Amino acid sequence: MRLPLIGIKIHSCEVSLHERNHLFRQGSKDNGSRPLAVRFARIWETITATGWTILNLGCSNRESIVNIAEIFNRGGLAMWPLLILSILTLGTIFERLWFWGMVLRGETKLAEQILDAARHDWQEALELAANACDQPIGRFLYTPLQLIDTNPEIFRLALEAAADEELSAMRRGEKVLEATITMAPLLGLLGTVLGLISALSSIRLGDIGTPATLGVGLGISEALISTASGLVIAIIALAFQRLFQAFLLQQAQIFRRTGNELELTYRQAWLEQRIKGEAEKTLF
Repeated sequence: MRLPLIGIKIHSCEVSLHERNHLFRQGSKDNGSRPLAVRFARIWETITATGWTILNLGCSNRESIVNIAEIFNRGGLAMWPLLILSILTLGTIFERLWFWGMVLRGETKLAEQILDAARHDWQEALELAANACDQPIGRFLYTPLQLIDTNPEIFRLALEAAADEELSAMRRGEKVLEATITMAPLLGLLGTVLGLISALSSIRLGDIGTPATLGVGLGISEALISTASGLVIAIIALAFQRLFQAFLLQQAQIFRRTGNELELTYRQAWLEQRIKGEAEKTLF
């Protein structure tokens, strides 16, 4: 069936109010085709509106990218080392967030399971720690559990050595954040100084208050872009460094508490075994 679609302009992708009224008048002449014509007009209007919305969003995103590039170029040469620092900082932050997310998941429960097993069967505790060697708490407890039936002092030294090794590995990436916190504001300040030198170099004392100094304000504002960028990068790095230090302190407390409980359990078992052995010697 042919539809009265005379009022639709396909090439302009748009249906005006006058054209829709014309469409309705054309459709009213044919009662059988009116519902389909009206439905098609509404669908076409919806598609057109959606297309214009997507086009506007794309244009706005493109303008935002252009604005960021312009701001970066106005910041001067100091923006390039700041860009490198920001990339290193973001990479370190994402890697540390993934690492701490894996470490803190089920760590306390695993430590309790190993300690409960050590109170009854040291071999079972050793197997649990060996199966959990992909976790820092598992490696921390597995090292001394390998030295069963040794002197308690050696057991304690093994605990301390394992704790130091694991805590040192958890500090990975800390130097990158510290360097960013120190260098980013200085690089931003350097960019600002260079920008001020460039903006004020063409001004003479006799030009003050004349139209020749109109562009100085714009040059100064552009020179401050690098300082603002450096401060933002340093603040972000400082915030995440404090967060990771809090995680490290929490981990050290868990190691200390778990290690003390395991050492106490081992000393008690070793003392009982020694008393039992001496009693057997006296009987024979």
